[in-house]
Amino acid sequence: MPYSKDKGLVIRQYNKGIVVFSKGDEAQEAYLVREGRVRIFQKDENGKERDIGFAEQGDILGEMSMFQKKKRTSYAEAVEKSNLVIISRELFDEKVNKADPLLSAIIGGLIKRLYKAQNKNLA
Repeated sequence: MPYSKDKGLVIRQYNKGIVVFSKGDEAQEAYLVREGRVRIFQKDENGKERDIGFAEQGDILGEMSMFQKKKRTSYAEAVEKSNLVIISRELFDEKVNKADPLLSAIIGGLIKRLYKAQNKNLA
């Protein structure tokens, strides 16, 4: 696998229109896009959708909630047939715990700012 030498990584296929995760879900996995495209979006109190972005080959999604140990604040849906490498909570935590503490603090600060920016003005 070109992204990691870790054993036990699973690749899961999502067909177009399949939800990868929803707002309020427990963050038990992060996802690395091996191929395909995933839309990340939020909904306001009226159900109107607002795109945050798209994850494509080589992009990661779902990491913000994993890093902060919070529930999902957005939705992710495959917009075409997509193969995602599943990064379990256990593997994610292992990697974060082994990382340089300064680097972890910097990443945590950046994620916190991005989280606030994305969730501004949403219910």
